[in-house]
Amino acid sequence: MGVRSSQPRSPNLNKTDGHLLEYYRNTFIEGGGGSVPPPTSGIQATGGIISEYTSGSDVYRAHIFTNSGAFQVTDVGTLGGTIDYLMVGGGGGAGAASGGGGGGGGVRTFTDQPVTVTTYPVVIGAGGVGGKQAGNDGNDGTNTTFRSNDSGAGGGGGYGNSTGAAGRDGVNGGSGGGSGGGVVTERTGGAGGSYGNTGGTNEGSPPGYGAGGGGGAGSVGGNGSTTAGGTGGSGEANVYAYGPLNPYNYGGGGGGGGYAPSPVGAGQDGGGNLTATDSPTREASQGQPGRGGGGGGGRGTEIRGDGGSGTLVVRYKIAEAAATAKATGGAIDFYNGKTIHIFTSSGTFTAPGPFSETVQYVVIGGGGGSCHDGGGGGGAGAWREGTTPISGPTTKAVQVGAGGMFGRSAGGNSGSDHDGSPSSFGGPIVAPGGGGGGGPSGGGAPGGSGGGGRGGQGVNNGSGGTGDPFPGTPGTASPTNGWGGDGGNGVNPSPGGGGGGAGGNGQSGPGGGHGGVGIQLHPDYRIPGSDIGFPGPGSTDYWLAGGGGGGSYPKAAGNRGGGGPGGPYAGAGNGQENSGTGGESAQANSGSGGGGGTAGPTPRLGGAGGSGIVLIAYPT
Repeated sequence: MGVRSSQPRSPNLNKTDGHLLEYYRNTFIEGGGGSVPPPTSGIQATGGIISEYTSGSDVYRAHIFTNSGAFQVTDVGTLGGTIDYLMVGGGGGAGAASGGGGGGGGVRTFTDQPVTVTTYPVVIGAGGVGGKQAGNDGNDGTNTTFRSNDSGAGGGGGYGNSTGAAGRDGVNGGSGGGSGGGVVTERTGGAGGSYGNTGGTNEGSPPGYGAGGGGGAGSVGGNGSTTAGGTGGSGEANVYAYGPLNPYNYGGGGGGGGYAPSPVGAGQDGGGNLTATDSPTREASQGQPGRGGGGGGGRGTEIRGDGGSGTLVVRYKIAEAAATAKATGGAIDFYNGKTIHIFTSSGTFTAPGPFSETVQYVVIGGGGGSCHDGGGGGGAGAWREGTTPISGPTTKAVQVGAGGMFGRSAGGNSGSDHDGSPSSFGGPIVAPGGGGGGGPSGGGAPGGSGGGGRGGQGVNNGSGGTGDPFPGTPGTASPTNGWGGDGGNGVNPSPGGGGGGAGGNGQSGPGGGHGGVGIQLHPDYRIPGSDIGFPGPGSTDYWLAGGGGGGSYPKAAGNRGGGGPGGPYAGAGNGQENSGTGGESAQANSGSGGGGGTAGPTPRLGGAGGSGIVLIAYPT
């Protein structure tokens, strides 16, 4: 089976080597966690350095090759008989004397590849040798090969001299070397292939001593300048070796050389480099072995760096555990090694006698509703996030706060008429509801996040309500416990302020003020395909608790909730302009505020706030 890896494992797998399946059997049978497949269900194979880890409900074994050898399969097992593998070519060597950084090795992945009982040769690509003296460029790295496939190798770095030679092209599949520095004419970096990127250029005009950084598997190499070498391109992350808790980056480019006293560029993800204080005669750092990093370019008379060798990682499943929740309550899902209880309505979280976990929680109060007549946007519910130990048997009450009501068509209603209701988990953990947006009576109400103030139409401008001060500071975001932003003020002649969001303050006009931005869920709760969370800044998902947009009349359209015109972010409601049907209501279970309605001869209603949500997670 080979030597066991000394690399860190998942905390749940810190068990005696060679007894992983026994651990699963004992754990799940004794604790009621799930079923265990037969110990012989996975592929049986030898070669390389062995690592084992979990990913979701799957248990993987990985074979890590940093030297040439063989992957020998003795049994295909009963779990599909397929492998995934990562191939990384050798990184390119760097140029000497203001030399370009070496390009990173090409990075390729293959999934669900069938195997048979046989021996598969493994050839690991060597790193390219760097230039040994001024005027020498670096050599290409060589390919890693496995099962008739190759990785693509890294390109050599360029070099700088009076003739201004360009950086050399990377071979097909690798990343290009950086251009040499110290020349009058701008030079280009080497071209990357199908599995890498182009090397950086140098600026070319005197004193253009900064050489280009080598291209990486993840990005192009940085350009050199008149004062410094270019940064190497980034590598590409992969989890095949040590699992999702310990990703490694491969194929980073080497930093470009400078010319004393100019600094050199930084190598990335295994790429080599020098520091600005290094001796002019020392050797540049090598690309990291087993990572396919490009060598670092020399500065002045410095000797170049060699490229790092490549690697091969082969992994396959050795066990599957059927996920079963250890507690009851809410809708239950399993993701990335976590059991997640999702409460979209009030209920109970019940843990049986064997249960003993430090659970994670997110508790968000109901969002505030808004009013008509230039109404301010509703504030988001407060956000509470943290951990708490729970030992069974016990039952914890879960309350999901309702969103605040929408504004009446007439009357002197104030922001407090539209407050959202609090959410809670087990009594002590409480997230207040969002403050209602201001109506004809003026100001937005305080709450988890403050409601926006009503627009004044020349008189009675309303102030925004303050956000929840416990235990954070109003108007600031602190993802350790509870907080909320302040609502924006109403302005003349009529625009309402945006409601505060969990991640920032609401804004004032002109036009209806933007709602405050929400907060994106921690990755532990971002279940693909789930209904948890909504789009936010950058069109990314899993945002909650944004402030509602303020209503507007007769100015331009009411602004979007949750922080900008591309929303409504985080499920918050839009404010309304002088047309349409009124302010938009927030999405259910968003904890976001409703949008403000219009003022004028025909007032339009404000929108209702979104109900809150409670999320509880623990290891599966």
